[in-house]
Amino acid sequence: MIQGLLRKLSAVAYDVTVGLLQQYKRTTIGLARIELAALYVRAVKLIRQECMIFTLLLFAMIFLANVFAVIQMAILLYAPWSVPGRIAAAIGFGIVSAVLPLLAVLKFFSEKRWMEMTKAEELIARAMESGPGTNGTG
Repeated sequence: MIQGLLRKLSAVAYDVTVGLLQQYKRTTIGLARIELAALYVRAVKLIRQECMIFTLLLFAMIFLANVFAVIQMAILLYAPWSVPGRIAAAIGFGIVSAVLPLLAVLKFFSEKRWMEMTKAEELIARAMESGPGTNGTG
């Protein structure tokens, strides 16, 4: 009689444990899905912001290039300089026209800027806080 009671009690304990584990599994999967959805939303927001910045930067670069070209032409055509002076000015304008966009592109695509924009440093810091072999709670 006691053995039968112990078997029933162990069966109930087993069922409760399995039920709790299944509930924990469902809860964990649900929380993981919520976290992934939040990460997806953040990624979409970041991509949207970057596309807007890129579009505005492209528009500004095209506009500034046109303005810069018109100003150069006006200076070269209407300046009271000799031909060698105009040639020297045209070479100087050409050098500046090549160097300024190069500097802008190098600054925009620098690793430091992208680490800041993507907040990768924060991710690395959080990963380092939790450390390997921990459960990520800090």
